[in-house]
Amino acid sequence: DELANITFCPTPKTRHFFGNDTVGVRVLRIPVDNALGDRFINDQASGFTSNTAFMDYFKGLRFSCDESAVTGSICYFNMLNTNSFLRVYYHNNHDTTFYDFNVSDKYARFNHFDHDYSSAPSPITFDDTTYNPYLYVQSTAGVRSRIVFPELAQWAKDQNTNVLINEAKLILTGAIGLMFSQPAQLVAVKANADNSYGLLPDQLVGSNYFGGFYDPKTDQVWFRISEYIQDLILAGPDADNYGIFIYTYSGSFNAKRWIFHGPDSPDTTNRVRLEIIYSQIDD
Repeated sequence: DELANITFCPTPKTRHFFGNDTVGVRVLRIPVDNALGDRFINDQASGFTSNTAFMDYFKGLRFSCDESAVTGSICYFNMLNTNSFLRVYYHNNHDTTFYDFNVSDKYARFNHFDHDYSSAPSPITFDDTTYNPYLYVQSTAGVRSRIVFPELAQWAKDQNTNVLINEAKLILTGAIGLMFSQPAQLVAVKANADNSYGLLPDQLVGSNYFGGFYDPKTDQVWFRISEYIQDLILAGPDADNYGIFIYTYSGSFNAKRWIFHGPDSPDTTNRVRLEIIYSQIDD
């Protein structure tokens, strides 16, 4: 049932003051249909005997927004802040008061996103098979990129000697200028046959070694994946190789997007690349 329908302009720097508060908070206040308060009052005997009974009785609130015909925006709301609550005002024969239904970390909160890329602005295009001038990562259940090294093990075999990987860096360079706000960090994981993923062995060494942080000076992100590349070489050319998935970090609640040069980028200098330092060992 629709309880409220409002139009508002986000003012994230405007603070509102409550009671004796002198600091102020940034809030959005939504007037809710009184029918919800009446429902609580009328059903209190069955739905308010315990927290468990209330959660079974009241399934929560759903917030959604309409599509924007022009440039839109994304707003963040901190549901665990003490100023995030559903407040019900009521009166009896003596006075008027209110009761707050607070949000707690013990209860479920989740985001759901739907994307339509059919009208994405140029040069955003998706082609998984033939031509990839650019690659994309997007938070909020958006896109990820898969990077595969199909000829790497065969290259190592053709050396006719043992190849020891001293260092392997996957380097991604931003494209299309400042079209979107870049994520502060990306995540690289090992892709599996069923499109699930697992940790890369290099990830276990530590974040400073593994990388993944965006550098605004170079407009680049790099990952050190030396052990992963060594494993591919040792497995041989005939072994399964499903590549690496690249995601945005904290993509479930951090709305960021990035475009970087792909293997077919017209900017040949900044194409996605793997830099390897290796030794040849005859033993």
